[in-house]
Amino acid sequence: MKTTPMHYLTLLLGFSVTKYTWGFIRVDVNWLTDNYVQTINEQSKGRWKASRNAFDKFTDEQLLVLGGLKAYHPDPKFKPYTKRYDNINRTKIPPSFDARQHWPQCGSIGVVRDQRYCGASWDFAAAEVMSDRICVASQGMIEFTFSVEELIACCESCGNGCTSGYLYTPFEYWRIYGIPSGGDQYRSELLYNSTANELSKLTKGDLIDIIVTKEVPCTINVSKTTKEIIEKGNYKYNYLHQGCKPFTASNGVNPVCSPHCTLGYNKSLESDRRHGLAAYHVHPDVAQIQTEILTNGPVVAAIDLYKDYFAYKEGIYEHTSWELVGRHAVKIIGWGVENGVPYWLLMNSWGSEFGVEGVSKIQRGVNQCGIEYSVTGGVPNVME
Repeated sequence: MKTTPMHYLTLLLGFSVTKYTWGFIRVDVNWLTDNYVQTINEQSKGRWKASRNAFDKFTDEQLLVLGGLKAYHPDPKFKPYTKRYDNINRTKIPPSFDARQHWPQCGSIGVVRDQRYCGASWDFAAAEVMSDRICVASQGMIEFTFSVEELIACCESCGNGCTSGYLYTPFEYWRIYGIPSGGDQYRSELLYNSTANELSKLTKGDLIDIIVTKEVPCTINVSKTTKEIIEKGNYKYNYLHQGCKPFTASNGVNPVCSPHCTLGYNKSLESDRRHGLAAYHVHPDVAQIQTEILTNGPVVAAIDLYKDYFAYKEGIYEHTSWELVGRHAVKIIGWGVENGVPYWLLMNSWGSEFGVEGVSKIQRGVNQCGIEYSVTGGVPNVME
């Protein structure tokens, strides 16, 4: 389904998705049944495949929160600067591209984050793109994970924390106030009495529970550059760079905006902040979007979130359902062609069980689910 120009204006000027002419559907039945998955696979006619996944553990209410992207900006009169490249030589744009392979020194591009029950996809996508772009702009010299927690808890213009928000305002906050570091803090497997050899096998992106004292467990995201094994009594734990404000809202409860970094972090909040220099909307044309990614790294995009997308497993997605849940933000990291069908390569923030290790594909060039109309990027400050 090709999105109309009115749809573009609806998003860009800041109207709620509830005002789309085809409605806002709230589904009050069990979403991911075997029968539902079978129906999707029949309707998609082999173009993409659905399967049951972690979302079958979510209630309908929890799923609906994930479609809480309200609009591009809270001000309906806001008109962003739209970046447009002149004289693009389309023959020099490669037929396929994957930012993870093009910038292997920037590990953040391939990290699959998990927002879990927190609906702030707009904050996740923005923070991920900021992290990717500061690495790309510095030629791999700066690896910095921008804090989603800061945006959810402290950025009032970004929306209502884990429930609803806006695509562009995280970039405004980045430019004006700066954002500290902060990785994930989603609990995985408790490791204690682990040997140094066992802990040394962990790689970047692994999520583990640790024992800091005999009474207090916590969770950290493994860094590929900083790894110290420290023994404390009978306990051993990985003391790693989890950042100033790691993500704590996986339960969907909005965190309090703290004026300090997490306990044990060795920098002050203000000294840890990094800023952006500019933010912009990218002209809604395939070659323009491709050129932007080739030049500066991944971009943020918004999609209409239909019920069937929760069940996506593999293939090139096009919605088979007209049941619109809301809107959702993703990161575009590349593109390609499969069985003659062009696609965008998307990095989601729904954990590695979704899609192919957290990655999905969606039709390119037909504005499938509105993906090409709201692409956004920014310029990091690499001199701080």
